[in-house]
Amino acid sequence: MARQAKNKELADVDVVNGRAESIPLRDGSVRAAWLSNVVHHVDDLGAAVSELGRVLRPHGRVLIRGAFGREGESDDGRANFRIYHYFPDARRFADAFPSRQQIVDAFDREGFAEEVTTSVAQVTASSLREFARRIRTRADSTLAPLDEDAFAAGLAALERDAALEMSPQPVVDDLDLVVLRTPG
Repeated sequence: MARQAKNKELADVDVVNGRAESIPLRDGSVRAAWLSNVVHHVDDLGAAVSELGRVLRPHGRVLIRGAFGREGESDDGRANFRIYHYFPDARRFADAFPSRQQIVDAFDREGFAEEVTTSVAQVTASSLREFARRIRTRADSTLAPLDEDAFAAGLAALERDAALEMSPQPVVDDLDLVVLRTPG
């Protein structure tokens, strides 16, 4: 991702490599942090939150977008991504991600305040055919742990549906968005 960002050569944008638990930026040098589909990859959420608190300016924002786990939460309102239709076991892996409440609690311990949690629509692919092309790479975190048979069966079902798609429709998934504010 860093390589792709560097290739865009955006004005006033510096791309640096780092880890969430050790952000290579100066104290108070950032107005906002955008964490998109990444929180479940963080090894030490508490350390990452502390680092975000260090690099963010007072009243800075952290925007966290993604699928959150459902530990201790009801099934009501669970994300129902299209990927789960073809790969039902993927939901089990996603449910093990940190829950929204666990994330909010980790930020609360560092003095952050939750401003809003909402759902945002994401066009995951322009059609089932494009969705199948993307899924073939198996880059989605919830697909990596699937055994080969489960992945092959899900991909075959998706490719059958994609081949039958007469009028391409976008694949739209609703992701959670949590916005938190640093202490003043």
